[in-house]
Amino acid sequence: MITNDNFDTLWQQAEAQAFAQRLTREYPAWHRRRQQRRRVAVAVFAMGLVVAAAVPLLQPSSPLGYDRVYTNTSSLSDAQWADLAATMLTETA
Repeated sequence: MITNDNFDTLWQQAEAQAFAQRLTREYPAWHRRRQQRRRVAVAVFAMGLVVAAAVPLLQPSSPLGYDRVYTNTSSLSDAQWADLAATMLTETA
């Protein structure tokens, strides 16, 4: 005769055995998914680092002076045009 205590113990052992078999069966797929997620996370992080390092390099630097002066007359040098522009911009009325 099976008592209530024995029945509960047998029931828990059967459940534990079924659960252990399920975990053993599903572990390889779970492990592959975990590795794939880790690889994706590392790749995204690496791309973020590359982008973060590249953004300052791609932004135009603010020139301290005039790099070039574009004009339709070639009689004046770039330095003369730059001086003229600086004078015009700094004069007050």
